[in-house]
Amino acid sequence: MVREARSGSGDTRSRILDAALAQFVDVGYESTSMDAIALAAGVAKGTLYYHFDSKTGIVDAIVARYADSIEETVAGILADSTQGVLERLRLVNIELSRLSGRTFAQLHRMSFIDIHKRTTRALFAVLPPAFARLFEEGARQGLWRATHPLELSEILVAAGAYVFDPEQANERTRRRLDAFVEACAGALGIEPGILRPAFAAFGEP
Repeated sequence: MVREARSGSGDTRSRILDAALAQFVDVGYESTSMDAIALAAGVAKGTLYYHFDSKTGIVDAIVARYADSIEETVAGILADSTQGVLERLRLVNIELSRLSGRTFAQLHRMSFIDIHKRTTRALFAVLPPAFARLFEEGARQGLWRATHPLELSEILVAAGAYVFDPEQANERTRRRLDAFVEACAGALGIEPGILRPAFAAFGEP
């Protein structure tokens, strides 16, 4: 993008997003003005509008940055051929759990009416192809069957986005995880115990 090509433009953009997110979390989306965001970011109002024409545009950029971070992290894990399929699946889930607890939960405190829909949609665009790749690789190695790897991945991501949302955590989280693993293992035609270590991070507080 032309805007990002300018020296320091990316840093300014990131500073604006960080300041806006903090404002949205502290006082709510509706109560945060563009003036307040500019002040918190330490930029002129004209600079703010150069990068973003509205608060909704800022929300879109915050969600996109979150999705980009996940995509980059997952891609790095998938590319590590020194690790086996189950180990890479475990590492992906550890990173997803970490990012969910830190960033996803923060996004949902923005009091923006459709933030859950936006973040889920962003995750849905990034994660199913990654999980499908691992399921396909595991099938080629004879670890399990993978009749519909992409579709199975879509179902798992859609379900996981809700049941492992930090805001949904309660005394039944561990049972949800057990049911989640059993459903996945059943689709792959293997015993749940094979998959359980790979998904253990989602049951952690």
